[in-house]
Amino acid sequence: MTILIIGAGLGGLALAHSLRNQNIPFAIYERDPNPSSRSQGYRIRINQDGARALHTVVDEETWRLFEGTCAETVLGMSAWNAREGGEVERRAPERVRVRIAEGGERKEAEQPMGPYTVDRATLRQVLLSGLSFNVHFAKTFLRAETLPNGKIIAYFADGTTSVEGSFIVGADGVRSAVRKQYLPEHVPLDTKMRCIYGKTPITPELDAELPEKARQGIVLITDQSSESGDPLVLFAESVRFPGNAFTGNDIPPVKDYYYWVFGGQGHLFGMDGRTFLALSPSECTGVTLQMTNAWHPSLRALLVHQDPAQSSPLRIASMKPDIPTFDLGAPVTFVGDAIHCMSPAAGVGANTALTDAMVLAESIRRNGVGREAVREYEAEMRTYARESIEGSLKGGKNIFNQRPLDQCIPMTY
Repeated sequence: MTILIIGAGLGGLALAHSLRNQNIPFAIYERDPNPSSRSQGYRIRINQDGARALHTVVDEETWRLFEGTCAETVLGMSAWNAREGGEVERRAPERVRVRIAEGGERKEAEQPMGPYTVDRATLRQVLLSGLSFNVHFAKTFLRAETLPNGKIIAYFADGTTSVEGSFIVGADGVRSAVRKQYLPEHVPLDTKMRCIYGKTPITPELDAELPEKARQGIVLITDQSSESGDPLVLFAESVRFPGNAFTGNDIPPVKDYYYWVFGGQGHLFGMDGRTFLALSPSECTGVTLQMTNAWHPSLRALLVHQDPAQSSPLRIASMKPDIPTFDLGAPVTFVGDAIHCMSPAAGVGANTALTDAMVLAESIRRNGVGREAVREYEAEMRTYARESIEGSLKGGKNIFNQRPLDQCIPMTY
């Protein structure tokens, strides 16, 4: 009955928690050499759907660990003119504090769960807790093979193989090697959007330069000066942890910071895609500073004070909203970006992956480990994934002037 999970991202780990709670054997194989070998991104917002899914799949101890490592959530948004430095739109900040587990007892929420604000690397550590004996790092998936007994086995680049499994869950991200083998025609589209994401420590020096109204809630800084009319956008939000965060657990504390994403159409960066994706952290820092040298100093301060070791390039990819029906003839399915990657503009990618984990786990609970569980999960997934992708495309259009998918090309590298 062992389920093989390829990839230790949020969706794969969340699924593993539910399998553990159901006493279903599983093994996770992750290509990274260790949990901290590369950037895992920074702030993510767990919305009501994501919170419900996470609450469903983890046990009470893990849920308390999650809540105990969350940052403060402040809803609200302000929009700013990058060059003039003035605020052009504002939705007043509103602090949110929603707790659904009190007094050590697990109970249903009397109001919608979430939203929660969490550091992505911290959430991954939370989800890795309790799974260490089942997670195998430095395992780069090469291929899988269905055996004569109906079981499936995975082969890795280091010459090793997995244990025999009942089926494989491809949870290995946008460039999924599992998808490449079993769904080679289901290729993400390059939206031509490029982003650099990073973090800036919150310090007295930064606060002295940054406008007070830009210190809480989402900050959207837009530069409309390009000849093409395509905007350059800096999306930022402060991530501040309450004083009791990280107490009573082994998760390393995180210092307060600003999370930001600097992005726009690829042509605005003045380099080809391969060169952009090869940028080092320090080169990313240089690009952001060079491209904003005409911005108002009070807003540019978010980039001037950035941690130069913490920025990375990102290509924005998206699947088409209609996920095809597929009969693979093999015991394989997918969760997260491996099957429905999307623009981060709507902030629902991680939440959709957590929903995948919940829906697949609940289907397994009802139907057992087998094809029927997979079919039922995939049918439901196609519906909500389509809505998520459509929402992300709309957000990308509104914020970045992202092109329609029929003007995009399949990813080739």
